[in-house]
Amino acid sequence: MEPVISNHDCTRQQNYSIAQMMITSGIANQPALFAYKKKYTLPYFAAEQGRLDAARLLPGEVEIKFIHVTLHIDLIELRKPCCLNFQMLKGNIKDGFPKNQLEALYELAGGGYYATSINNNWDDVASMNGLMKAFVLNPGRLAALLAGDNMNATFPLQINDDSDAFDLLHASFLTARQTGVATNTKLTADNGVHTDYMDLCGDAQIALVGFPELLKLFVFATVKDIVSPPGSASYKLDAEMDVTFVKKAGLIVTIQAAGQVAKTLTTDVNGNVHFEHLDPAKYTVTITGVGIITQTFKKDVDTGTNAHSEVLMELVPPPPPPPAV
Repeated sequence: MEPVISNHDCTRQQNYSIAQMMITSGIANQPALFAYKKKYTLPYFAAEQGRLDAARLLPGEVEIKFIHVTLHIDLIELRKPCCLNFQMLKGNIKDGFPKNQLEALYELAGGGYYATSINNNWDDVASMNGLMKAFVLNPGRLAALLAGDNMNATFPLQINDDSDAFDLLHASFLTARQTGVATNTKLTADNGVHTDYMDLCGDAQIALVGFPELLKLFVFATVKDIVSPPGSASYKLDAEMDVTFVKKAGLIVTIQAAGQVAKTLTTDVNGNVHFEHLDPAKYTVTITGVGIITQTFKKDVDTGTNAHSEVLMELVPPPPPPPAV
């Protein structure tokens, strides 16, 4: 799947705000625009508004990531009873079968997937669940497990219910993991919004010739400065270490927008930096530090949004051991 590339030099919020102003200005000057091109009717602008509203409603990168992260957390909670079920089943097998068969039976019941399942390998949790279900569905093995009041008769149903609950959420997780599809959909809609109002700008420069004050309402750079004045934005970043969540001081944070000089700050004892009086724009953020894996990502910084990032940093892994002689 080829990633969709943004076709506009502005943030998502700026794109939407500019589009809204253009639609409003288009409606106000509809007669003159209609005199030039008959497509500029009030229903035309209503349709433009509909496309803009639809683009706004699509989830952006933050929402897409949030959905995925939330499902990840929920899967951990559903994984726990599944792993406990294996430990309980293993205990039932130990008491219900001859010792010389135990290791083979543990594997048959899903034991080969247990170690990776407790470390949140979701595919292996699903595989372990499938083997546990198959194990207790076998009439001969089920009879051996139930003999002598060894296993609770409702336990197979518990294994099945916990497995089904996990599988249902796992399917949603796999769908949410396709973040590239959702991101492409959002970017395609954003690009369409931009293309629509830039076409309007071009036509307005002809339809409104001789009215310089009106023409300003259809100039991208002018409207961009109106909706987000230079110097009106800020950006905060919090950095902490992965796993330990210790705040990381001394990291070098560099931000740069296209065509602008890079700005650099160093994280304080709380792992924070705060860039003030920024021009609203798309910024490339780079975080570096001694012994730390460098991170680089994009960030929209807009007027009035308190742009903020919380970043987990990772240590550079140690070099692999030398090959055995």
